[in-house]
Amino acid sequence: MAKLTIKRPKQTFQGYREYIDRIPLEMVLIPDGTFTMGAPESEEGSRDNERPQHDVTISSFLMGRYAVTQAQWQAIASRSDLKVNQDLDPDWRTLVYLGRLW
Repeated sequence: MAKLTIKRPKQTFQGYREYIDRIPLEMVLIPDGTFTMGAPESEEGSRDNERPQHDVTISSFLMGRYAVTQAQWQAIASRSDLKVNQDLDPDWRTLVYLGRLW
C-alpha cells in the first residue's frame, strides 16, 4: 500500500470558548476558501449523485469544535432570551423520528 503524506501549513488556533451556565462551548473558525466537491467518474465506488464535480466557495464561519452534549443543549435551550420549542430532555426515539440522530 502506498504511503500517504499530508502536508498542512502551521497555523494558530482561531476560535473561542464561551461558557453558558459554566458549561463550555468551543467554536473554531472555518476559513473562507474554495474546494472541489463531488467525485470524478473514474473514482471506484463513487455514485452518480456525487457528480458532476464542481467548485464550491464558502465564506468563513464558526463551527462547534465537538459534538453538542446534552448539558450544552439544555444550557442553551433553557435560556429565556431565546425562542426554543423543543423538549429539553428528548429520548432517542424522538430524535430518530425527527431525523436529528444519525
